[in-house]
Amino acid sequence: MTGAALTLSGCFYLSPDEVTSYNASDGIAANVGKVQLSNILIVTSAKGAEGSLYGTATNPTQEPVQLTVTPTGGSATTVTVPAATAVRLDGQASGNSTATAGPVKIAAVGAEPGASTQVTFATDSAGSVPVSVPVVLDSAPYGSASVSHATYEAPTSSAGE
Repeated sequence: MTGAALTLSGCFYLSPDEVTSYNASDGIAANVGKVQLSNILIVTSAKGAEGSLYGTATNPTQEPVQLTVTPTGGSATTVTVPAATAVRLDGQASGNSTATAGPVKIAAVGAEPGASTQVTFATDSAGSVPVSVPVVLDSAPYGSASVSHATYEAPTSSAGE
C-alpha cells in the first residue's frame, strides 16, 4: 500500500512545469509586440459581405500605441490604444474605461462563417504579425442579426364538431 502511494505521488514530479493555455472563447489570442490581442474574430453574414472585427487590444505600456489592422484584401485601419488601457475593436467602451477605438470594419470578408481569414496586425515597434482569425456568423452573441421563429397559431374549431 505504501509503495502504491509513493508511486502515485511521483506523478507530481513527472508532470510538465507549464500548463498549456487555450482560448476559452470563439476568438483567438495573439501578441503584437507588447500589445495583447484577445478574443479576436470577424462577424459577417456571408463570404464577400461586410464584416466587423471584434476583440480587445490591451496596451500594458506607459505610452499610447498605434495598431494598424489590415484584413486580407481589405483596407488598413489604424487604431490608437491608449497607455495602460484595453480597448474593444468594435468601437464600444471596454469595461469601466471610457476609452474607445474603432470600430474596425471590413468591406468584404474573404472567408465564409466557420472558416478563418488572415488579418495582419502591426505596430511601429513590433512590425507586422499575420494572424489567422476565425469568421463567425452575424448572430447572437455576436453581431446584430436576431433569430426569428415562426409564430404558433392555435387551430380553430369549426362549429358543429
